[in-house]
Amino acid sequence: MSTAIGWTGAGRAGAAAVLLGTGLCWAAAAIIGPAWSQPESPHWAAAHPTRAGLALTFDILSIPFLIGTMLVWLLLARPGAPRLAWSGAALLTGAAAGQGIVEGVELAGYLIAQSDRIDPLAYSDVLGSGSGLPMVVFEVLFMGGASLGLLLMMIALWRSRAVPRVACALLVVLQAAEFLGPPLPYVLGTGAVLSWMAASVLRRPVTT
Repeated sequence: MSTAIGWTGAGRAGAAAVLLGTGLCWAAAAIIGPAWSQPESPHWAAAHPTRAGLALTFDILSIPFLIGTMLVWLLLARPGAPRLAWSGAALLTGAAAGQGIVEGVELAGYLIAQSDRIDPLAYSDVLGSGSGLPMVVFEVLFMGGASLGLLLMMIALWRSRAVPRVACALLVVLQAAEFLGPPLPYVLGTGAVLSWMAASVLRRPVTT
């Protein structure tokens, strides 16, 4: 039995909103502009300031929705697999902190691309060659937290039967697939899966 069955209508609506908001923000950012990690992104941002600003805005807005999504997953998965759920949530908290760092760097890159005082390509080269303890901590928080945290949380959701099991498996596959090619189709797929999860929460019986 799903752990979401006892939730009120308002609770379900709020949970669905943050799941949907995360997917929509990611999809909008990916559709509007290229990933900032791509080599052409500084020139593109300088040539398309409006689109670059909108894409970055959606990326920034995705962070509070992402935190909300993590909390929804935790609440759904905790009754059926508490240790996995809490472990996944702790790792995903680190990933969210890393995402905030990424958006801060991208905001700086956006501002540099709109000015003529700093060479955006030089800025991009410096970021690409960064090293040291802060970079190690960032990589562990962001990459390690996102990959392992999502895996543990999806296993917890799978065991709790709180959302469709196929959706849990698809999120893990889509995250792994992002490393294989252009991110757009995988980001759109992730948005679709999060929307599916949101719909499944809304369809459950409500309490009065």
